[in-house]
Amino acid sequence: MSNKTLTEIFDSHKEELSKKLANYSLPKDSKEVQATVADALSNMFENDGDYRQSLTQSEDYILQCAIQLLRAQQNIASEIASMASAYNANPKQVSEKNVQNNPYIPLTGTGIGAIAGSILGTWGAVCGAIAGTAIAVYLSTGKKKSETPKETNVIRTINVNAFINIIGKICESIDNLMETYRVQVKRIQNSYEQKEQPSLLNECSALFSQIANLHKVISANREGTPTKVLNASDMLFESLENYGLAIKDGKVVSE
Repeated sequence: MSNKTLTEIFDSHKEELSKKLANYSLPKDSKEVQATVADALSNMFENDGDYRQSLTQSEDYILQCAIQLLRAQQNIASEIASMASAYNANPKQVSEKNVQNNPYIPLTGTGIGAIAGSILGTWGAVCGAIAGTAIAVYLSTGKKKSETPKETNVIRTINVNAFINIIGKICESIDNLMETYRVQVKRIQNSYEQKEQPSLLNECSALFSQIANLHKVISANREGTPTKVLNASDMLFESLENYGLAIKDGKVVSE
């Protein structure tokens, strides 16, 4: 049975999310957009219990790592935005070239990322991180190079299709990370299974070789061997059965 992916879950519900985003503008409604997306994604993933149940403990850890990567991307965008805050304080000191080279200026003051840190639980963190990262990517890639500093705060209705595609790509990236991890785990498992497994015969080969030699000597000289020695040796040979072993053709072998 193949694992269900976040992309599959998102694709089956994205039309509903598109309708909820239609009347928003960015960057003005950044907080509202993030809350809407995070809530919608949370409902999608929470309602699809198959995905969560299919994750092993180690896979859940990888998912947590993916969240941290998304948060790191958000933090980087926020840091760049804060460095550009001088634009808000004194626009005249920021040239048009500076604005064009810094696509994160529109993020300043939007509050992106606040929700991601405040939602509790694995899915809340995932959804908040996806939502915040999607907004950061959308604002950083959607600005026209022809804009002047005064135009960076222009209110624009969100391009829903472009924004939805960004969310889909983020979900796909998480899925790719999870799949890469599973492939690597499978490779390690296959490599281990192909190796010769440790066994009592291998680890104690010298001992069993001597037992086999003893069996040969006793078998060839039973008439001249004292009864006590025969009884003790027979008990020794019979005890091999307790370990799934037996003496055949002069060797100790697995039964």
